[in-house]
Amino acid sequence: MRLTTKIVVFLLGKTNLPLEDRSFLTTVLMDRLRNLPLHDIMALDDQNNLIVNGKPLDLEKARLLRESAIAALKNSAFTLIRDQVAFVATTLGVHKAETPEQMFFARAALWWGQQEQKHLELLTGKEESAL
Repeated sequence: MRLTTKIVVFLLGKTNLPLEDRSFLTTVLMDRLRNLPLHDIMALDDQNNLIVNGKPLDLEKARLLRESAIAALKNSAFTLIRDQVAFVATTLGVHKAETPEQMFFARAALWWGQQEQKHLELLTGKEESAL
């Protein structure tokens, strides 16, 4: 194991490392590994035009995205799975939660589903203020 890796592992393992420093270190590490998107993928410009990965969409890409989003919203398997995940999250978070972490995790799962729905609706043109 390289020295740099050992130092990062050591620092993240320290219990007295301030949360702000731990967050900064984790963010830099994830950014360097390109593991997670740390910047908006989708945004709206001043004229409410959709920007994807920092670039405005041409008409053909916008049309394809809209059609894909409509298909995803109408996909019965996707809807069934989303509803099942929401049911499991509610069951875990409301009825079976034994720790605060379980409650937070359940709320995060519900939030994720809501964000998916909002952004799909944005791509279809149904929702204007999802971003």
